[in-house]
Amino acid sequence: MENQNRSRSHQILFRVSDEEYTIIRRKMIMSRMRNREAFIRKMLLEGVIINVDTAPLEDIFSEMHKIGTNINQITKVANSNCTISQAEIKDLKEKVNEIWHLLKSFQSELQ
Repeated sequence: MENQNRSRSHQILFRVSDEEYTIIRRKMIMSRMRNREAFIRKMLLEGVIINVDTAPLEDIFSEMHKIGTNINQITKVANSNCTISQAEIKDLKEKVNEIWHLLKSFQSELQ
């Protein structure tokens, strides 16, 4: 017969692997909570899961790759001829500005 004095009448049971148990135990110790049930309840009720869309980062990585390629090409030209055209410098500046705008838009999406 169920104890009538309990404030929590529902029980939830679930299984975890050894690795998951170790992680949960480590987080509980870090939280300085001594009661595992209280820790798990608090995490389930108040814990936060953050999902971040990293798709914009793919654009940034692509642009960074292009800039790296341009810098390598400019370096080769500078080492061989000792001259760099204004068009190459302008192109590189435009690429850097594109990255800056991508980063700014990504930052505003996170806020």
